[in-house]
Amino acid sequence: MREAEDAAVDSELRAILDRFPGRVGLVLQPLPGTGIRLREDEEFPAASTIKLFIMGAILDAGADLNERLPLLASEVGSGSGVLKDLTPGIELPLKDLLTLMITISDNTATNLLLERFGFPFFQSYLQKQGWRGTRIERKLSHPGSADWTGANRTTPRDLADFLIRLWQGDLLPPAQQSLALDILSRQHYPGLIYALPIDSDHIEDHETPLRVYSKSGSLRRARHDAGILARGDRAALAVVLSEAEVDLSFNPGNQGAQLIAEVGAWVYRRWLA
Repeated sequence: MREAEDAAVDSELRAILDRFPGRVGLVLQPLPGTGIRLREDEEFPAASTIKLFIMGAILDAGADLNERLPLLASEVGSGSGVLKDLTPGIELPLKDLLTLMITISDNTATNLLLERFGFPFFQSYLQKQGWRGTRIERKLSHPGSADWTGANRTTPRDLADFLIRLWQGDLLPPAQQSLALDILSRQHYPGLIYALPIDSDHIEDHETPLRVYSKSGSLRRARHDAGILARGDRAALAVVLSEAEVDLSFNPGNQGAQLIAEVGAWVYRRWLA
């Protein structure tokens, strides 16, 4: 870490970051409050965190969430999701596609939404909101999109700004804000809590006061998570983007996944425990 950044990081967090063999960008802070920012303006391959901005744009536009889209074979993407395994031609409402896109990170659902609204629609939204470090230029795991792995980009600052404004009610009207938070609370891969003695079932069954509103993202060389952890009347933001060429596996023990879990646990102990 650079000297100015290092001064803002306590010894426990510094040790976590120093163990990771690659580049890390993050924004960690209580809400409201100030916290720690590291490489917040550096661009990273967005992976599935880009789906936050796609959801935001569609909800911001007041789209008819009952509109049904057919599952097109031409938009099937590999990787995460279930639509790739279903029969083309079935129709799903926009609300269900948004839900699949976030909760199980369905790439085909994402591609259907990108096709329906078009890239200029999303780029206009990003510009309107002032997120200059974020680009939506390619479909996800799509055979017709060359170099899809690195074309969509974002920064820790942009992700943090999205989540803070969403949480505070400054990004979307109340009904759309409530829907966005509800969908985010049901994400199946909350990597920020994987080092805590709490799992997704504890949260779903209300066996813990902790709530998580997040979106993760994974590529061969990148692991990300961006979310808000809330417990009672306290909340904290954790945006962690990581990129490395050492561990390219998708195994649970991936070093990027471990980094996110350890940082999430640090945030919990620091501001929520």
